Amino acid sequence: MLSTSLARVTRQLTQMRVGATPAVATSSWMDCSSMMARGFASKPSKKKKSAPKAHAPAAGSTAAKPFLQNQEWVKFQQSISVDGFQTGQTLEATVLKKSKGGKQARNRKARELMMQQQQEKPSENRFPAIRYSPEETQDLLKLAYESLPQREGKRGTRNQKRQDRRWKLVRKIRAKYKAQIQAAHERRMEHRKWTRAQTKGVKEAA
Repeated sequence: MLSTSLARVTRQLTQMRVGATPAVATSSWMDCSSMMARGFASKPSKKKKSAPKAHAPAAGSTAAKPFLQNQEWVKFQQSISVDGFQTGQTLEATVLKKSKGGKQARNRKARELMMQQQQEKPSENRFPAIRYSPEETQDLLKLAYESLPQREGKRGTRNQKRQDRRWKLVRKIRAKYKAQIQAAHERRMEHRKWTRAQTKGVKEAA
């Protein structure tokens, strides 16, 4: 493209007359300049070659791997774990696949998987459950009741009787108030019924 533009400019200059006026020479030179500008501007655009898209591996082709964050967390838990004590730390990376349900569902599945793994492992640092016979249970209950301290001071029986009388009076007053409200409602409904009957009679007579 550049060689073609230069050839055109050279041909134009050779065709110019030697005795031409300055105006003609100037116009010819401007035409040559515009041709060169067009030639330089019309460079072919280089298309960027798009990189081939990497196809996602199939679900069953590769083995499921634990999450990277979970692996880092498990490494930290393993570094601070103490031998001989069960502190509930996560010492193994869980393998989970992202599915529908959101973060809460995945966390629930992770907790269920962790509990299942803990149940499958033999309990080395746990004491066996203590079981007592019925006779031993009765003896322990008797000992517990006997060790209770004796009550000292007043029993508060007068206060209890006074509170009973007070709340009995309160319930009586509230029952009377409720009966009055119900009676007022019945009188109101009777008056509305009488008004409706009178209106109906006047309409029928008219």
